[in-house]
Amino acid sequence: MIQPSRAYIVCSTQRSGSTYLCHLLASTGVAGNPQEYFEARADTGLPPHPGYFLAGLSRTGAGIRDDLRPTDAPGYSDLRTVDGWEAHLERTFRLGTTANGVVATKLMWNQLPDLEQHAAALPPFVGVTGAELLERLFAHPSYVWMRRSDKVRQAISLWRALQTRIWRLEHPTADGEKPALHYSFDGIEHLRRRLSADDDAWGRFFERSALDPLELRYETDVEPDPMGAVARVLAHSVLNALHDTRLDERTLVICTTDHGLAFPTAKASLLDRGIGVSLVLRGPGFTGGRALDELVSHIDIFPTVCDVAGVPTPPWALGRSLVPLVAGDEEPGVRAAIFSELTYHAAYEPQRAIRTERYKYIRRFDDYPYPVLPNCDDSPSKDAYLTRGWATRVVARESLHDLFFNPGEGRNLIGEADYAGVLGGLRERLHQWMVETSDPLLKGPIAPPVGARINSQSQRSAEDPTQLIEETEAPTSR
Repeated sequence: MIQPSRAYIVCSTQRSGSTYLCHLLASTGVAGNPQEYFEARADTGLPPHPGYFLAGLSRTGAGIRDDLRPTDAPGYSDLRTVDGWEAHLERTFRLGTTANGVVATKLMWNQLPDLEQHAAALPPFVGVTGAELLERLFAHPSYVWMRRSDKVRQAISLWRALQTRIWRLEHPTADGEKPALHYSFDGIEHLRRRLSADDDAWGRFFERSALDPLELRYETDVEPDPMGAVARVLAHSVLNALHDTRLDERTLVICTTDHGLAFPTAKASLLDRGIGVSLVLRGPGFTGGRALDELVSHIDIFPTVCDVAGVPTPPWALGRSLVPLVAGDEEPGVRAAIFSELTYHAAYEPQRAIRTERYKYIRRFDDYPYPVLPNCDDSPSKDAYLTRGWATRVVARESLHDLFFNPGEGRNLIGEADYAGVLGGLRERLHQWMVETSDPLLKGPIAPPVGARINSQSQRSAEDPTQLIEETEAPTSR
């Protein structure tokens, strides 16, 4: 049987928002592919019939239990398509594991007894139940406890799903029409009690097994900050693995992000909303829970890694180690400015910028006068900008922003006499940086490499037809 390098289990109840969370986790490509691999009943090999959830409830007239069709089973949980449960485990690890060796599954409380019964068919798991079984199956997994606080809404959602049999995106109605629904107070109250009892059972399970799950709630964690919830799951799984293997005291963990939110004036922009990223470090030299508001850049990460590893930083490295900054040993004023640049995204848009604690200066190095639309992802917000004339709004060749008085960078101070000295100084510092870094823009437009596909600046979207570069030629504004 395949053995994962690291595993985690999303423990939940039906209609809690766990499917949304698991979809987000799977989309990272590094967090396994958590699905309900163990939803099949021991007696049928299929997910439970909707009537299963109504056991003990008097007839409501909704007809849920009258529809005797078996429940549709996705390929990852249908036991009829594999030769025995051991083959199903092999399939689970194959489908649930990403290339980095992380395997993930989702488990509802009501599925645990069936999982125990299935596992008992294999000699290594006879008589093994609960947390011990999960420990043996997944080699010391981490746990994520996903709940929904509003149990009434959760119960209503489950009641609708039981009637419509629409559980997931892969189970739409055949004709696309909304089915008729029959609501029952008694039925919804029955499900509310059941879901609450299942959540309570998970709580006792964790307490009895001395497990410390990462706790997430749909309303306060996942819905308002989905990417934050994903980051917490990743950190929980990775950091637990480091702790369990006693590597945490000599491992530097770096959590950072891509830049450029996919919105107008942010994507492919050198404004703060286009270049700002998060940066969190934990490990040797980075303990104690400090937050520092300093001008740091991604080019500082490599010297930091060299410093922590105890190897010399190569002389060509442009950044500075963050270790002295965090330790309080850095001289004041060392991080007086950061520089940023853009040359190509989907289309040519050469820009350079310098940012100090108070000011930002941006210079564009071509003569295309308007926003380069292919460099901004298509979205409803982009459409809203375009309907209001964004495509023909002239973009300044130079811009200067006072970040104290105008942190949103909406006012261009170029030409204002009070800022003439600041402008001159920033122009000179940006030029000097370009000289020191041998910026090819100093020699003129930068040609795309042969074999690249680029959009023209005047196109609306990166999805528009591209140009294949077959020979080196300088870009032109078009």
